[in-house]
Amino acid sequence: MTDILEHPSDHVTDPQQRVDAWLRDFEAALAARDVEVAAGMFATDSFWRDLVSFTWNLKTVEGRDGVAGMLRERLDDTDPSGFRTTDTPTEDDGVVSAWIAFETAVGRGEGHLRLGDEARGPCSPRSRS
Repeated sequence: MTDILEHPSDHVTDPQQRVDAWLRDFEAALAARDVEVAAGMFATDSFWRDLVSFTWNLKTVEGRDGVAGMLRERLDDTDPSGFRTTDTPTEDDGVVSAWIAFETAVGRGEGHLRLGDEARGPCSPRSRS
């Protein structure tokens, strides 16, 4: 998927717990169709590289506005759920990286998620199906 910002309420130090908390909150926002909350979980300077899972194309969106725009266009048709890690997340210099999997209305997706602090710079999710 793309680099993203952690939810402010989730200040755990274990990389697995950090990723699990972020994915839980992200999935809840998507299920509620709360695009603003979901996009607000991304760093201000972030990128989401979608490799077919959401847009049926190769598309990169930038920043919260780009994420919100893509979700407004594609969320209802995509209906993503079941976000989870596929390997143990790692941490390097305060940035947690994790391989994730999820389902959509028409298939399965995989992605790479990077969680960082806004002050540390951008982080980005990438998704592919």
